Amino acid sequence: MPVHTVSRITGESDYKIWAILERYVTLALAGNDYRDLKGVGIDETSRRKGHDYITLFVDLLKKRTVFIAEGNDQKTVEAFAEDIKEHNGNPQAVTDVSCDMWPAFIKGIKDNFPNAEITFGRFHIIKIINTAVDTVRKQEVQTQSRPHD
Repeated sequence: MPVHTVSRITGESDYKIWAILERYVTLALAGNDYRDLKGVGIDETSRRKGHDYITLFVDLLKKRTVFIAEGNDQKTVEAFAEDIKEHNGNPQAVTDVSCDMWPAFIKGIKDNFPNAEITFGRFHIIKIINTAVDTVRKQEVQTQSRPHD
């Protein structure tokens, strides 16, 4: 439910509702324990139209979001590694990371998760293969439609 709607129903200000949410989310996150974190999924999404991104980090075994960072660069991966340390975890214990082929993510993973094997998401691989097949198909059409000498 949108905060503004909750504000209207309860008669409290949006500011107060946001402050309560922030307090309880902070308390809930403080209790996270990442000592068993081994597999991580990374994906970015646009917060609004344009290029205002957030990056989500998911525990692949427990199937839950464990960290969200503004941006979609190497620093987001670095911030996640620091968050793991703050919650009893060890970035070196992460052995599997699934992400897209964004170079910033790859560099961030290599720099901060030295024992992690990277698996690229199926969607992104299929997209690259489809683009390559389409390029070859267009080249073949051009070759076949030329008159032979």
